[in-house]
Amino acid sequence: MNPRQITAFRATMRSGSITGAAKLLFVSQPSVSRLIADLEIEVGFPLFTRTGHGLVATLEARRFFHSVERMFIGLDKLKETAEAIRMAKDEMVCFGVIPIFASSVMPKAIRLCKQQQNDLRLEIFVKNTPEIVDAVLLQQLDLGMICPTHQYEGIHIIHQQSVPYRCLVPTSHPKAHSEARSEAGPGNHSHSRRKT
Repeated sequence: MNPRQITAFRATMRSGSITGAAKLLFVSQPSVSRLIADLEIEVGFPLFTRTGHGLVATLEARRFFHSVERMFIGLDKLKETAEAIRMAKDEMVCFGVIPIFASSVMPKAIRLCKQQQNDLRLEIFVKNTPEIVDAVLLQQLDLGMICPTHQYEGIHIIHQQSVPYRCLVPTSHPKAHSEARSEAGPGNHSHSRRKT
C-alpha cells in the first residue's frame, strides 16, 4: 500500500469515477485503474463494483474511505501547524486542561504567565484526562493539567500540588529535565520530579 494508491482511491471516491479521479490527479485513466487494482490486491477486498451506471463503492470501500479521510485531515492539520510555526514571531505554548480547571485555575495561571513573559502566546484546549495524556504523549500539547487516575508511561510530572491534579510534559520536552522550584506557602507542596 503506497501513497499513490491511497490518493487514487480517495480521488475516485470523491469524484465517483475513474475518469473524474484521473482529471483531479492530472494522470491517465489507465494509471488510476492500475493503482486501484493494486490497492485492492493490497487490502484483500474489492473497492468498487462496475455497473451500467459506472462505479459503485463497496461497503468495505466506504469504511476504508473514512480512515483515509481521517488520515488526510491529519495531514492538513500538519500543514496548518507548519504554517503557524513558520508565521509565529513569538513563543506559543499549547496547554491542555480538564474542564474543572478551565474556568477556575486557568484565568489566574494565564495572568501569571503573561506577567512573567508578556509575549508568550497560550493556546488552551479543554479535554478530559485520557485525551490530554494522549495529546501530551503525541506532543500535540506542550503541557497538560489532569486528574491523575493512575500512572502513565512516558509522562513526566513537573508539578504536583495537594489537590490531586498533575501538570504533564512529554519526557522529550525540555522542561521534563529542568529543575523544578516551589515557594513554600500555605497549600503548596514541593514539585514532583518522578517519572510515571
